[in-house]
Amino acid sequence: MPPPPNAMAGSKSQFSRKILVMGLTGAGKSTFINTVAGSTLTVSASIESCTQIASHVSFYLGDGIHVELMDSPGFNDSVWSELQVLQSTVNELQSWAPEGIHAIIYLQRISDNRISGSALRAFDIFFKMCGATGEVMTRVAIVTNMWDAVSLEVGEAREAELKYNGALSFKKALDLGASFHRNNNPPKSALEIIHALVGRESPFSDPLKLAVQCELEGGLSLHQTSAGEAISHELSQTQAKHQAEIIVLRQQYEKARQDHDIETQEEIEEERRLILESLMELELIQAHLREQVEQKTFWTEMEQVTYGRLSSQDPTEPFKGQSFWDLVLNKIRSRMPTWRNEEMVNSARGSTRLYSYRRTEEATVGHNHPTTGFPPQNHVFPRT
Repeated sequence: MPPPPNAMAGSKSQFSRKILVMGLTGAGKSTFINTVAGSTLTVSASIESCTQIASHVSFYLGDGIHVELMDSPGFNDSVWSELQVLQSTVNELQSWAPEGIHAIIYLQRISDNRISGSALRAFDIFFKMCGATGEVMTRVAIVTNMWDAVSLEVGEAREAELKYNGALSFKKALDLGASFHRNNNPPKSALEIIHALVGRESPFSDPLKLAVQCELEGGLSLHQTSAGEAISHELSQTQAKHQAEIIVLRQQYEKARQDHDIETQEEIEEERRLILESLMELELIQAHLREQVEQKTFWTEMEQVTYGRLSSQDPTEPFKGQSFWDLVLNKIRSRMPTWRNEEMVNSARGSTRLYSYRRTEEATVGHNHPTTGFPPQNHVFPRT
């Protein structure tokens, strides 16, 4: 239904509503959005992910309300790690809705025979990403999907498990005010859910920031947020599990060797190889998390030094006996592994934070003044 003439004129911001759509890969996020918005997002026919970059779709709901939906990758993505999915979703959320969103839809397949570990983990990350407060949770709609794949009796039994099992985060969300819906008659049921969340009678007219947005704005790295910590904890548990499996396999391999059982030795060696590959991937993710914290700390310290230097009465005076640029380089060399030095130096050179200071200092004392310590743009830094 097209909007009436001039329905949105001069009132787009007043009646614009932003909804984040989340759920596991294959939960039907893109299909749900296509159904209500008449869009053509790519739909997955399996658990293989089709959404690795967030997509945005807009449509006119009626009553002068313009709805924007953001489709996000699933936390059990076939290509990306949970950390990458969280990073991508949060980055896009900060860009798309820096002031916050009006509602969140979390899609859950009612067709699943059981609630898998990945489903529980994904919702736990989602729960911490939103924040365990009634203010946010009242804007969350948990929507069960794919009712046409099960009988009503089976669907209702699975629905009750989600709603009333106290060990699940679904019940925690409902206890804090989240709503529960069935998308069992699309497009009618899907549009009714949208109307309930952001329609004319909805109380959610003002945007609200999620907990992860507030945590990042408060100075935390993604790794340090509640959602990031949940992922880190899971990574540590998985690492410990794999390390224990390696010990058992080593014992089994030794027994097979003593028994001259070549076939079993080969099977164990292949299993060991797969576990070691998984451990290596986990270690790379953990290294990335540690690096995020290091870089966050580094730039915070550099920003503090910059402001301190700019507030100095004499901007040409070396800071604690060092030029500003020397201080930057020393910070890099003390904080980063040797192989990261040059990359971080180049990052520092291109930083907008440092560039504004550099221009101020150059304007005061001249380009490449001995006191500033700034090298020429074509200067090559040796590895330390």
